[in-house]
Amino acid sequence: MGIDALRGQELHDHGLVAGHASRHRDRADRPQSQHPRRTHRSLRWSQRPPDAAPEGIRRLIPVAAVIRRRRCRLSHPLEKGSSMSSSHTLRTRRPAVRALRMLAAVISVGAVTALSACAPPGLDESGGTQERVTVSLAQEPRSMGSWAAVSDEGSPWIYNIEEPLVMRDAETGEALPGLAVSWEQTDPTAWTFQLRENVTFHDGTPFDAEVAAAALNWTWKPENNYPLLQFMGPQITAEASGEHELVITTPEEDPILPSRLFFSPIFSPKTLEDGTYETTPVGTGPYSFVSWERGQYLDVEANPDWWGLEADSDQTALTVQSARFAFNADPAVRASAVQAANADIGVQLQPAQCLPACAKTGSVETILLRLDAETNPMLKDVRVRQAIAEGLDLSGLVEQYVPEGARASQLIREGVTGYNPDLEPYPHDVEHAKELLDEARADGVDLSLPLRVVARTGFVDQGGEIIQVLQAQLAELGFDATSALTENSQLQAGLREKPASPDRGWVLLYSHSNQLGDMSATTGWFTCDGSVSTMCDPELDALTEQAMATSGDERQELFAAAAERLWGDYSVIPVAQPARFNAISESIDWEARNDGLVLLTEITRGA
Repeated sequence: MGIDALRGQELHDHGLVAGHASRHRDRADRPQSQHPRRTHRSLRWSQRPPDAAPEGIRRLIPVAAVIRRRRCRLSHPLEKGSSMSSSHTLRTRRPAVRALRMLAAVISVGAVTALSACAPPGLDESGGTQERVTVSLAQEPRSMGSWAAVSDEGSPWIYNIEEPLVMRDAETGEALPGLAVSWEQTDPTAWTFQLRENVTFHDGTPFDAEVAAAALNWTWKPENNYPLLQFMGPQITAEASGEHELVITTPEEDPILPSRLFFSPIFSPKTLEDGTYETTPVGTGPYSFVSWERGQYLDVEANPDWWGLEADSDQTALTVQSARFAFNADPAVRASAVQAANADIGVQLQPAQCLPACAKTGSVETILLRLDAETNPMLKDVRVRQAIAEGLDLSGLVEQYVPEGARASQLIREGVTGYNPDLEPYPHDVEHAKELLDEARADGVDLSLPLRVVARTGFVDQGGEIIQVLQAQLAELGFDATSALTENSQLQAGLREKPASPDRGWVLLYSHSNQLGDMSATTGWFTCDGSVSTMCDPELDALTEQAMATSGDERQELFAAAAERLWGDYSVIPVAQPARFNAISESIDWEARNDGLVLLTEITRGA
């Protein structure tokens, strides 16, 4: 059953429409078995600046959206002024879908109004003050440890407390000085960093090369097996070569090591000594940790001794004196908190919830489907995987559930090293998918094994409905499919289960965030030893290893070749590259970042 059919049935069941018309789809020439390399067709949407925006905020920034002091004006990917190849088939929403959209909008506004009467747990009933800011986040971190910087649940807040040796420009990805003021590659496998002097941790510990080395070696320690190891390239070893000089070595050449260090914030060694590393972050940043009320919020306060106040002559004081990062998985609650002035920022919302002002940005995420390809007897067959990739109406799913998102052709977005412009999204071709399944069945592949569509609770808005749609479409192809939302702790264990149980049959709906801007941060999804990989292709591994040791055009070409080979394996199916929508209080000025970080030093109160 397709997306429109399922929604039409829901409307019919609730008496909203009298009937539901079937959708007609223009069919292109059907490919045979394996699709050849394809010509990319980009899908973009228009952005129009507000007509009445105050002076100074009318410009559009490619990566960070300027916050507009009015209701967010959003444009549909297909509206006049948008850019789209004419080879794309344009879809017209039928009355049933439009009716559901209107009903959803009414319900959303009603829910927001009802929820505005009181503050949710972790939010201030009095709202923000001139010196305090409250940010409503979608996820609570599993840990306060520095390793959380590589996760979507940790990265929004952790850089306020702990700082890395190397910062990065959110728009260009350029490596910038952080706790290191300069660096150079002194050997093919060694980099030397000159560290900032006169820096102190929040607990009074002086920052020097010995402390930096200890923090890096802990974060990258193989025995700790933090997620960062699987997404950030080769192992590193750090050693002090002077009081403020650090040498970092790698087993093989790593041309982008400085950029990778952004994901390794430096923490005080005392947190390891007293056993508080996972619960009490202590860094050198502009804000220090106050408390973590599990299930509710994280509080921080300004660090008056932050080195940045002296290093930056343009900033002599921190505007935001304290902040609360509140956690709530319900987007309606996050939206209502901002509208009721109980929060200043609400992240990851639907466009209709993005009030009173809205910051729309791109993102570094790719939504994907990962199949249990290596161990499941049915999913081991590439024809079965290709049938799933082509049999699911992923373009329809993106249109309905990922507002202003773009259909993805690969696991990385345009602009990331390794992006292959010759690839396009898998076609939607149910008839060809069924032909592939018939071929596999004729060759003895048992297609009766169960499949289970799985996603994390709170992963995306309407996640339960999305996995039901996928389940219905798999059933339409003839699979025995079920679906389930799973708590994050359980899903994380299953995500990294290696080898997966042969009878598990997961079709996992998940997302990959590539903040590094390089395909090396994506290899954990497809290399033989990748922590979240369910495939093993020695030729793909060889291409990846070659790319990791190169730079410039050669690195781009090798990773692009790896992306093409991965495309033809169908073990990891790219779905969408979403946009982000953040509700903003009218009392603050803030430029949202596409990497999802909420840096308090970038927030100021309006007049």
